[in-house]
Amino acid sequence: MIEFPIRHSGHKFVFLIEPETVGRLSEKHFPQTLENVASQFTRWKKVSDLFIEICQNEELLPKKVHELAAIRRMMRVFEIDFDQPIGCADTDVRSKYKIDDLEEHTPNKSSQVMRVKPSRTDLKAPLTKKLSVRCEVNPKKNATIVIILNFYPGPSIGPIKGDITESRGIVMFAPNHPGES
Repeated sequence: MIEFPIRHSGHKFVFLIEPETVGRLSEKHFPQTLENVASQFTRWKKVSDLFIEICQNEELLPKKVHELAAIRRMMRVFEIDFDQPIGCADTDVRSKYKIDDLEEHTPNKSSQVMRVKPSRTDLKAPLTKKLSVRCEVNPKKNATIVIILNFYPGPSIGPIKGDITESRGIVMFAPNHPGES
């Protein structure tokens, strides 16, 4: 287990990440190429770099920290806004694209989404300043334990269920689709 402790307003938070989670997220979201691509970070080269920055910058978490401290044990998704782009999102607003730019895609058995055709490399995945984090929050007597389950560049899109384009007005990009620079 990898630990990143943070003390904020007199309260201790311990962010924990399983080594398997680090491995999975490292392969998926950290640079495998020199070019910007969908769903990869550009600001950090590895998981520890991301959490070191968060732990050292008290202004990134204040509102989120108070929200986490106030809840009972539960799954939670929160976003952190950075001042500069942190990577390329793998989603974008549907209204930016023509129907001819898109294809149907099934990310899992219970959902569908319109995806930018992988052949449309001229349509770049957008840069984002948002980091989305999915975690389990477990308040204890002396600290709030936050187990990181997933994180990615871009806004949170909620559960991957049903028609995502219809319900949320977004499209997706394939992994490794070229991104803005």
